[in-house]
Amino acid sequence: MLDLSVQSDPARLSGAATLTNTGSDPVHVGAGSPCTIWHWKITDDAGRIVQTPPPTVCTQVLQTQRLDAGGHARKAFEISLTDSAFKPGAAYLLQASFWRHELAARFTAPQK
Repeated sequence: MLDLSVQSDPARLSGAATLTNTGSDPVHVGAGSPCTIWHWKITDDAGRIVQTPPPTVCTQVLQTQRLDAGGHARKAFEISLTDSAFKPGAAYLLQASFWRHELAARFTAPQK
């Protein structure tokens, strides 16, 4: 099970992504590098990309994590919103990948 919660204010989008093993056996999750464990983009209602993370240099080293039955992995995040890219009151979609599991959450750009 994957859950994403977000809150927005005029300067940032914050929240957490949680991946929970709801099965009865341990599982291993993986990602191709530390930079791909958590990846995101923000799109508008038309699907146009409004903001992505700044580029980073990242070593390609396979990452894995064991999730025991009932265990979870959690990623708290804070994204600084590019002020000029967002229209106050408009709807946007945060699309993210956490341990290669896709998730999305809608939010409304705050009024200034």
